[in-house]
Amino acid sequence: MNRFFPYKVLFNDIQFSVENILIDGHPPPDGIVEQVGRTVDLSTLDEKRKGWRKLRVGVEVQADESEIAQLVEESGEPTVTVVVFCRSTNLRQAIQLQLVRDTAYRWAGVVEVDRANAAGRLEIRAVVSGVAAKRAHRVLKSAQPWVVYLEHPPPRPAIDGPIDVQWKSFPAAKDLPGLRSYPTEPFYADLDAPVPVLYLNRDIDGFYELLQDVPSTRPERAVYHTERIGIASSVWMALLNASAAAVEAPDGDEDPSLPAGWRGGVLKAMLPRVYPGSSMPEALRRIVADRVGPESRGLQSRAQTEIGKMIKAASALRKSLDSLQLPAGGEQ
Repeated sequence: MNRFFPYKVLFNDIQFSVENILIDGHPPPDGIVEQVGRTVDLSTLDEKRKGWRKLRVGVEVQADESEIAQLVEESGEPTVTVVVFCRSTNLRQAIQLQLVRDTAYRWAGVVEVDRANAAGRLEIRAVVSGVAAKRAHRVLKSAQPWVVYLEHPPPRPAIDGPIDVQWKSFPAAKDLPGLRSYPTEPFYADLDAPVPVLYLNRDIDGFYELLQDVPSTRPERAVYHTERIGIASSVWMALLNASAAAVEAPDGDEDPSLPAGWRGGVLKAMLPRVYPGSSMPEALRRIVADRVGPESRGLQSRAQTEIGKMIKAASALRKSLDSLQLPAGGEQ
């Protein structure tokens, strides 16, 4: 998440990791830590371990070595603090991390939380602070938080389909140049992968929190339903067009065949909707003919409408209008 301050801050991102998790002194089962989504899911613990009393999480923060060296020379050693926050119980704990031995840019510590003091979920945040503009204790950089789910599993973004959904910081995605080219966009669909991937931009303030679950306030619910349907509609249209382009035009009287992989799956789902009553070979012939030229306009119109029906866009619109308390029939 990018924020602006009226003073000089650290330019490079800080790396914030969790490790050595212990539940009542014992390591958890495999699979509860999700590095991409930065979540720890304790809701999947078996019945014997759900009555745990103390959670212990090792945390480490790492910053750019040269940038920290410059900061130390100009204004002294920074302070790195990890804050644990639980909205349900108003729990707030702050732990100051210590420099890892023989380093000047890595800090580590341990977070401990009593089960009796927490409910719902915990957020664990890391902040680097120091002297800036001749004032101490100023925030110089913060990291994306980790979330610990205590009772309910982390919800996936409400976007369905033959696609993998991942949260990424677009500006920091060094291994994904496509994302870095669009640092302020909310989403990016990578259709070149063996399985298509929908990347959601975690650097947009509030976007991750918005799509994690149906919000409680009316205005937030309206934005949630609108954004979720907008993303799903755009991505499904892109999936259909990419799949249609992959159908090879047959020679002579031969029937075209479904493309391999996910593209074939998309066409199996969409062609009966776009060409109702047509057999699959006939629908493939029609989409080959319709994907270019004047007929493509009709194809796009039908596809857009059918995708809207499939993802229940009308229902989402009604929910948005209900959230805003606006009439759906145009009456004022």
